[in-house]
Amino acid sequence: MKSLLPNTIAALMILGVTCLGEGAEALAQTSSSAGIVRPEYADSSAAAGCSAQGCDGACAPPERTTLGEWLWPSDYGCPYWSVTAEATAMQRSAPRSQSLFRKTLSQTDLLNAKDLNFPMSTGFQMSGIRHNVGGSGWDWEIAYAQIDGFETDADLAGRSQMILDRNNSSQAVQDAEAGYRSALYNGEINARYQEDWLTFLVGFRMGQLSERFAGGGSDISTGLADSVRTDTHNHFYGVQIGALGEVYNDGGPLTITAFCKAGAFDNVAQQHYQRVNSGELEDLRMGHRDQAMFLGEVGVTATYSITQRLAVHASAQAMWLSGVALAPDQIRAVDLVNDTTSIDTFGTAFYYGGGLGIEYRF
Repeated sequence: MKSLLPNTIAALMILGVTCLGEGAEALAQTSSSAGIVRPEYADSSAAAGCSAQGCDGACAPPERTTLGEWLWPSDYGCPYWSVTAEATAMQRSAPRSQSLFRKTLSQTDLLNAKDLNFPMSTGFQMSGIRHNVGGSGWDWEIAYAQIDGFETDADLAGRSQMILDRNNSSQAVQDAEAGYRSALYNGEINARYQEDWLTFLVGFRMGQLSERFAGGGSDISTGLADSVRTDTHNHFYGVQIGALGEVYNDGGPLTITAFCKAGAFDNVAQQHYQRVNSGELEDLRMGHRDQAMFLGEVGVTATYSITQRLAVHASAQAMWLSGVALAPDQIRAVDLVNDTTSIDTFGTAFYYGGGLGIEYRF
């Protein structure tokens, strides 16, 4: 389940935010020379009015020249950067109904894909925000998150029929085992613009959802291993829009912010099907499709400022992916009778949970 995508995302995001930041500063300088400057940034002396929560759009970051002034500033003006790191714990929904193992000489399921419930898994997310790039009033955000520990297993004692394809073709096995694994990686670059208590954003997002289902047991006739395995990879990328709103801020150390993001993405999906009969590789197939998918995300974050620069926060969040290829669903995409293989990309994955993290502004 390991992937090179996290490194690819990180490299593209660093390159992207550098280019975008330079472009925004150039645009800001052009706008300034033309007299098109937001009034609230015209006077940097307003920096003294910035609160512990950060900049409210009424001041510009102070000048800093040394590393010490950047990391441990003595002033309390608006920060150039805000960086956060957060540990997350998430739950994920089970796939759609799909028979995996049935009782012998019966249509009764012993194991169905909808019964493969993942336990809560941990992950992390990090972000950095460059405030007021070039005095334009725009912030640039770069963020990355991953959660790759979704695992669940099932054991079936005795005899059962292992389902092989959409026609319910089956193989009789003894003492079957099944395992399901899933991992999600995603990164994003956003441009953010604040108006009073509401911040709007538009950005680019890319990610990968990879899964594996494997089931098998001892062949009733030979005693050797029979198994079926499906692997899926969803590589998605596209544009998203969103908004963040302060739902609580009385000027004290505690603020509560709600956010939502949504976008339509191009999903390059593929699946690999493998079947072993009595210890011998008997079938190897692949299907792929390039299609649109939807990703939506909502959440709420409570931030408590310990000092002018350091804060802790707790979050609750949920994410919905629709139009993805899930591993157990690929059983129905294989037809051994007619010797055809496609890919099922009608799956949905719903994630929900929360996290604890820290934030530093400099």
